[in-house]
Amino acid sequence: MALWSCIVGYCEALSTHKERNRRYNIYPIPYDALQRLIGTELQDKIIFKAGSNNNSGIISTSSSLSQQPELELDLELLQTQHRTLVQNVSNAVWDTAVNKSKGSTSSRDELHANNVYVCLRGDIDNKSLDCFGSAITTIAAEAGTTTTTIVETKSMLTLSEDHAYERHTITNTAIVAIPGSTKKEKSKRGGDIADTFLGKKNSTILTPESSWLYMSNNPVICETLLMGLVHIIGNINSNINPRKNNHKNRQLYILKRELLWVLYDLNGMEKCPFGYMELGDCEQTELYNDFGLNNDNECLMNEVLLLKAIVISKEIYNDRQVYPYYYLGHYHKDAGKNSSNSSNFSSGRPTGIGNNNDVDDDEPEHQFIYAIRMYVEAIRVTATYYRYDIDDCKQLNKHITTVTQYIYEDILQDRKWKNTSNAILCCYWLFKFIDLLFYYEEYTLLQNDNAGMHTNNQHFVDTLQLKHKFSFIKLIQTFDYESVRQCALNRLLTEQEKYNEQQQQQQQQQQTVDATATTPTSSTTSTSITISPPRPFRSKRMETLVLSRKLMKNNPKIVDMDLVIILDDDTNDNESNNSNGGRSQRKRRRR
Repeated sequence: MALWSCIVGYCEALSTHKERNRRYNIYPIPYDALQRLIGTELQDKIIFKAGSNNNSGIISTSSSLSQQPELELDLELLQTQHRTLVQNVSNAVWDTAVNKSKGSTSSRDELHANNVYVCLRGDIDNKSLDCFGSAITTIAAEAGTTTTTIVETKSMLTLSEDHAYERHTITNTAIVAIPGSTKKEKSKRGGDIADTFLGKKNSTILTPESSWLYMSNNPVICETLLMGLVHIIGNINSNINPRKNNHKNRQLYILKRELLWVLYDLNGMEKCPFGYMELGDCEQTELYNDFGLNNDNECLMNEVLLLKAIVISKEIYNDRQVYPYYYLGHYHKDAGKNSSNSSNFSSGRPTGIGNNNDVDDDEPEHQFIYAIRMYVEAIRVTATYYRYDIDDCKQLNKHITTVTQYIYEDILQDRKWKNTSNAILCCYWLFKFIDLLFYYEEYTLLQNDNAGMHTNNQHFVDTLQLKHKFSFIKLIQTFDYESVRQCALNRLLTEQEKYNEQQQQQQQQQQTVDATATTPTSSTTSTSITISPPRPFRSKRMETLVLSRKLMKNNPKIVDMDLVIILDDDTNDNESNNSNGGRSQRKRRRR
């Protein structure tokens, strides 16, 4: 793991480092020299430091434990010692890394920061380690400090969509990505993930089960070396200082793609949505660079890969990931824009799109429907499972703003629709997208309110601000009023009315069943169950139809009062808690 992290870090730095790079070609890769780098400097700079910082006899204690009968092992002591070992190793890692103040928690979008090479070789483009780089280096160095016992244990890279951790078979998950050199920062490294959440400001209800940075307690645990390598290779940043026809960056894309295909063939990706996403992205990039483009292909492999990432996320990680939907949405967005390549893109659509029989698949603009549909799915996961917390979801909110900008600039702005039905369906899913953003705010505020937490910024979704550059009003007004917007919203309002009627019928049926069940003379032994369709609107602000009907007008006059959040006192109203039909009567108040 350390060697491959060093190899890809070297290739990335060599081909993209803006100041010190002098070589044009990344080949030949100095494999032997990089092997020696791992064998000597990792030992001298980190492992030796970790040993010298060992104040509790960790290594010698592990050795003595191996002499004890298996049943007499003190697992609690072993856990404590391993936590101390992780702390010592991660402290040595951060002592070795340069620019410690520029670590993962103080800056975003790092360039060179995600590998062992940048830790050992120092300052590259003024970047230090990020969370992934520190976790990989800690786990690799830790393997060189521990002595084998009769208890088979190992450290594993553990990942959410935006953070990396160390996990051990006997101690669960630990946080190591804490930059800095103070005693307080050093003491936190190696601590249990749950304790880390408890220490955050205004995070009394932030737990591993509710955190996006820990993927709602469904992280990707790299149980095998191949899984770790998938994420090491996938984290190669091929977009550093991109320039048109940059031969070096394209070499990096090819290297990344070929290595990922090797791991694919070895079945290393079966539990790694990220691997499929990055491989799909490489295939798409190479297509646009005219590498290996086969005009006879009816379906591109990159779409299949991205769909596979969604399937894995659903089946293995309880549908807690948002990035697979974003990646597939970006793919369809680009497919619609690149009309010259439209004949090479599959017309197959994701399931659950709705009644799209009137979609004209001969025009590439139909891809925009699937793009917005996938963005809706990403926001559905966000709004259903995660409460916004600035320490936990800041990056998630950035993606919401970015994708809203994509929708406006790449799909809607100055668009002359060739098929009105495509425009109507895009507008339909756009209303769904906006509704879920409203719901995300409402769900967050309700959770905070129930926990007694004060929220300074109730309207934290930037694009729901009326004056935002890419506000939802601006997006909606890109569609023609009579031929598109009215049709799309009428469809949603009709679905909402039918849903409300079914809900009322179910409530009446349930009341009848309850009354019958309390009557001694009743001979009823069973009742029929009606399954409700999903709600057209999830947010209270759209569901009450006040805002919805305003949006029906040609020039909707939306004011701040229309965006006031409505809270329910006695219900979570989470999608997962609404499977049994009717909604209870409840008090409402505005915030």
